[in-house]
Amino acid sequence: MADVHFIDLADELLRRYPNLSIGREYNEHEKCYWQCQRAQGWRCTCSCQARNHAGGSWMDPWNVLAEDNSIIDRVTWTWMAVELKTPEAH
Repeated sequence: MADVHFIDLADELLRRYPNLSIGREYNEHEKCYWQCQRAQGWRCTCSCQARNHAGGSWMDPWNVLAEDNSIIDRVTWTWMAVELKTPEAH
């Protein structure tokens, strides 16, 4: 899937299913610099796993239920189990 559709696809799947497991590649050795911290979107491969992009606001609609990291073919992935926040909590 093209990464430009990541958030839209995740949000649509969460409208249809209560929980979703999302995997994203990242580089644990890539430091999180000011360019990353000032970024507005969610696209990131650095060690912050896009948590610092716009203060992590791209994840505001989600409750993160669990997180884990794994290495697949020498590539590090972060996995999140998420659900949509209820309107009161959002």
